[in-house]
Amino acid sequence: MQSPAFSLRFFLLAFSWLCLQYKEGAREKARDKDDLGKSKNACANCPDISGELVISIQRQVKHMDKRRHPRIPIRGLNADISDGKGFFTGIVTDISRYGMSLDRIPKNLDPDADILSVIVDGQGSHFKLLVKQKWETDAGVVKVIGGQIENSPWDWTEFVMQLEPGQDDIWG
Repeated sequence: MQSPAFSLRFFLLAFSWLCLQYKEGAREKARDKDDLGKSKNACANCPDISGELVISIQRQVKHMDKRRHPRIPIRGLNADISDGKGFFTGIVTDISRYGMSLDRIPKNLDPDADILSVIVDGQGSHFKLLVKQKWETDAGVVKVIGGQIENSPWDWTEFVMQLEPGQDDIWG
């Protein structure tokens, strides 16, 4: 399985190539102007946001490279979360020994809560974790949360270690 950082780098390279192809095509079409000097190509009038997107992706890749323990994409884990004021449910999308990403979290979860109590359940396992919110992303009616695990049982570490690629794995 490819690492997330490699996948993002590949995406960034492919996206950059597509942007160059688009700009070449836009330049050719921009030469076709009407009598008033306006371009007949509507896309030539669109703002160019490709540079901003490339910079954003580069920041994400750089951030991912700083992780001591890579995130492992995972399915089949549910999360019951409490911010001390209410109870919420979501799904776990990736994990590491000291972090996790939670998706489909209702927006009314308190972003200023110091610590979240998270009960992860699935794949025949059950873990109670204390998680500190590090970032969140708006995803429409729900949000995605990235968290640092502050306290976990040893069973959690063993569970994650079983999923980590081996050091001598040439494909990992």
